[in-house]
Amino acid sequence: YDNILKNITIQDIQEAAQKYLNLNKASISVVNPSKIALNKNSTVSFGNSNKEFVLKEALNTSNITNYRLHNNLEVITNPTQNNSSTFSISLKTPAPAAVKPGVAEILTAMLNRGSATKSKDEFYDEAETKGINIIFKATPSELSSSTDCVAEDTTNALSLTKDVLQNPRLNEDNFNFAKEEIKEIV
Repeated sequence: YDNILKNITIQDIQEAAQKYLNLNKASISVVNPSKIALNKNSTVSFGNSNKEFVLKEALNTSNITNYRLHNNLEVITNPTQNNSSTFSISLKTPAPAAVKPGVAEILTAMLNRGSATKSKDEFYDEAETKGINIIFKATPSELSSSTDCVAEDTTNALSLTKDVLQNPRLNEDNFNFAKEEIKEIV
């Protein structure tokens, strides 16, 4: 595995990320308490795509609200009685990307180290101060984020997620750190 990691370059990571980071292919699910209504005029937007959603029959669809954002992205909310908000964003490719082994793991580590506009410490200080937990993950066919937060901080959590997805920290220093981090884990 060490040889595999040695053969991966920052260009491999940047090329793989570009295959996923098309926010026009994003889908967003938000679960929030009923007392916190998401506004269809939200300033947080992802991509520019229409999405079709299939609701499972086990869901009480009378509580579900569909919003179409100004960029034509459809967001579906399902109010709950608790004070937490959970959302996930998935950017999928139709087939697994042809990337070198280890690229997805390094990209995962890099995305979890802040954005190009915020260092890891700045990013996580802001998130943790507000009780926001964000995890990014890359596989050969998907890039995703999962977020949990206090409901009142949903907009802040979406903004932090958007920052990483639109401004990933794909530089040489972050790449080298991520490679070393993966080596230590393995």
